Amino acid sequence: MTETTMKTTSDQTDFGNYVSLLKPRVMSLVVFTAAVGLVVAPGSMNLVLAFASVLFIALGAGASGSLNMWWDADIDRIMKRTQDRPVPSGKVSANNAMLVGLWMSVISIGMLGLASNWLAAALLAFTIFFLRSYLFNVAQTLYSTKYCYWWCCWSFPSNGWLGSCIWFNIN
Repeated sequence: MTETTMKTTSDQTDFGNYVSLLKPRVMSLVVFTAAVGLVVAPGSMNLVLAFASVLFIALGAGASGSLNMWWDADIDRIMKRTQDRPVPSGKVSANNAMLVGLWMSVISIGMLGLASNWLAAALLAFTIFFLRSYLFNVAQTLYSTKYCYWWCCWSFPSNGWLGSCIWFNIN
């Protein structure tokens, strides 16, 4: 009976680690943005196709989060804020994070293409593999090196790290 309880707890922990690998808080922002875009877009869309499109966009966002966590595993081990994430802490292997991200990418891109259109699928692919996985890492590096002057973020119209980066790069 104790072994069964321990195995169930271990399985739940593993599932929770894979869910956090997808960065659900970031996914929620992507889902909100996609849903708002569908609501304010001119014309109308079948509700089932709209739901499927948002679902596959969310899946793509999760894939991007998984790939990002795989890519940043070495950096995340060093930073105190990110040491407890699934890959740096060893709860999920880096190889598994990469495989989850790649499979979710293939599924989300293919299904979005079938449910919506192939331009949307191509934009999702571009977002997953280029914008999120590459530019986000560049922006994060700029953020971590430039944002150390915390007072600067309140001094510029953007009120964020971009204003700080631009200000310090200009000066």
